[in-house]
Amino acid sequence: MNAKKWLLTGLPLLAALGLMWTLKTTGGFGSRSALKIETETHDGRVDIEDSDGFRLTFHEPPSRVLPCNASIVDLLLLLIDPEKIVALPEQADTWSLVAEAPELFAKHPRLSRYLAEPVIVHRPDLVIVSQFNTPDTNARLRDMDIPLLRLPIRNTFEDVIETLHTLSSIFRAEDRLVRALAKLEARRAALAKRVAGDVAARVLFYSNYGTGGWTYGDNSTVNTFIEMAGLKNAAGGEGGSGARRISYEEVLTLDPDLIIVSSAENGAKGATRRLLETSSSLKGLRALKNGALIELSPRLAQASSQEMLSAAEVLAKAWSDFRGPPQSKPSRQGSGR
Repeated sequence: MNAKKWLLTGLPLLAALGLMWTLKTTGGFGSRSALKIETETHDGRVDIEDSDGFRLTFHEPPSRVLPCNASIVDLLLLLIDPEKIVALPEQADTWSLVAEAPELFAKHPRLSRYLAEPVIVHRPDLVIVSQFNTPDTNARLRDMDIPLLRLPIRNTFEDVIETLHTLSSIFRAEDRLVRALAKLEARRAALAKRVAGDVAARVLFYSNYGTGGWTYGDNSTVNTFIEMAGLKNAAGGEGGSGARRISYEEVLTLDPDLIIVSSAENGAKGATRRLLETSSSLKGLRALKNGALIELSPRLAQASSQEMLSAAEVLAKAWSDFRGPPQSKPSRQGSGR
């Protein structure tokens, strides 16, 4: 998708499809796995309790928003105009949709670090953070009565949709959300149709910058986009959950059909790819022998937003281009599963 064109023209009007999305209210106040939305129709007030247990009340949509995580920037760009974002984290230049249209955000100030003092300079009426932002800074901002919303972890596409419902209620952007979700669901359905019937190749996401290897098992964004691409996460199942260490020995045992790595931030060959291509210990891997090594941009490889779908689309196409016509039978399974 051309992000610049999308940001300039907006999403196409698809409300006529009759897709009606209601605000999800999974869990209750006191549940930290999801956000609970309560909307009182008599005055349009939105009450919310975030994943830290702090309650916020919105009488009007925030208009000076400061997202402190790149994936949060992606979520907001589906729902509000860029002008309502008062500053961006530096990481957004590489790890969010901002990387696709940097000129549209050239005048936005950047935050190099998440600290209270640089945040308050921008006079935000809402700061949105993730589980990766510093709790001490969160506490300082709350002590200064700056509205702060900590979003829950988003490991699945359903988590993303739930978070979008939450944010759309805060910004009174339900109509915009209907259009956005319609387009996302159409893309997801098209992807599912494209990969249906294909043999699910075994895929390993691998990261190693010289201090040991990492991968992602079940309950992770990587697992989500691998499965959306019609592939199988070799590190999933009994292999573990979330981000975890992985040794050379385990990589050799898994012997995946395909290895995914992150490219360098400038699009050049990344450190992990260079290591894989020069390692004498791993040269026997089937994926390396066959040249089945795919690089994803950092923003797609680590997306915890709707861009998981973009990662799945890129991965599915790259694998399809590599293997040619659909396989008629499964590839050899690695041992130790």
